[in-house]
Amino acid sequence: MAKDKRKKDSPKSPSTPKIFNYWRYILQRSFWLVGKHGRNAIFTGGACYCVWVIADALKAFAGRQSNANLHFALFADIRFAYTVSVAVGITGAGLYLRERHLHRKTRERLATRITELEKVVDPSRTSSLLTSLGMTRKEDE
Repeated sequence: MAKDKRKKDSPKSPSTPKIFNYWRYILQRSFWLVGKHGRNAIFTGGACYCVWVIADALKAFAGRQSNANLHFALFADIRFAYTVSVAVGITGAGLYLRERHLHRKTRERLATRITELEKVVDPSRTSSLLTSLGMTRKEDE
């Protein structure tokens, strides 16, 4: 009889359990937190610094009569509601223009890809003759 050359399953020696490295875990989590919240921390720190500098400037003028009081008085006379509504309107218009620009850039970037994919699906497909921005041609207006 031929001997079976395959080794029988021998019992494995007990492996040593892996030791959890707490310092490595703490270091990894620290870098993860800095990466995740770093931008917010920098913005908040900058805003706090600005408030601190403005507070120091106001402390320097406390109790003194100067031209700065005139400027503060003129600034305080502006109607708050009007100022806020104008600021919100301008901000909204700026955000709209920015989003429209980004949307057009995305459409232009994806236009060639979509055209190629459509040609793969249907080689006899004709073009819509839109510009790469998705706008109607000047000749068609």
